[in-house]
Order: sequence, then C-alpha cells, then structure tokens
Amino acid sequence: DGELLAAARRAAADYANALGFMRPKTALWKSSVALVSSPQGEGITEVWRSACDFRAKLAAAGELDRRRAEQARAALWREISESFGDMLRGHPAVAPVLPRIETEVMAGRRSPTSAARDILARFTGAADRG
Repeated sequence: DGELLAAARRAAADYANALGFMRPKTALWKSSVALVSSPQGEGITEVWRSACDFRAKLAAAGELDRRRAEQARAALWREISESFGDMLRGHPAVAPVLPRIETEVMAGRRSPTSAARDILARFTGAADRG
C-alpha cells in the first residue's frame, strides 16, 4: 500500500522467482504470488477464489481426503510417541536411571541405540529376566 507498493512488487517478484526453484507438493496445482491490499480491498477476491479452486481440485482428485488421512495417521503416531515417552519417563524401573542414561548418551559414553534398548528392557521387565 502507498509508499510500500514498490517494495511489495519487488518482494512478489522475488517470491515468484523462488517458486521456480521449489518442487510442487502436488502436480494438481501451480503456486503463484499475488499482491493483496486489505485496506484498498485489492486482490482479496482473487486470492480467495484461488484458494477455493485449489481445494476443489484436490477434493475432486481425492488428494484432499488422502492428505487428511495421512495427517490423521501422523497425528496418531505423534500421540503414541508422546504418550509412550511419558509412560517411559514415569515408569518405576526407568525413571530412577533415566538421568544417568541421558548423561551417558549426551557425553558420548553410550550410543543412543544401546541406551534406548536398555530403557525399553527396563520398561518391559526384560532387564530383570536377562
């Protein structure tokens, strides 16, 4: 807007050039750069129309549902990972030794793989059996 319009045009040109180096996330759509001014009310309708067109293309091709399903699966595993980590950290056979194990790993005296196996063995009780 106003005196910043020239800078906005330069920035838009830079972004448009940068898009040429980026790999698209989907073959269904070619990203573009638009100048928008909310105080002037310019470009807003075009950007909204573009967003709606993008969503419609993804939905029509089934890609929107596929992406949502992938997001749900990723959220599932994030939740499992976080919950399992909390369970490990609070487990009575793990909690007392965890600071020492972390220190050993951070100091390079123990590999992360060895430490993880030790923690999991303590969690499952395998350390008591083996």
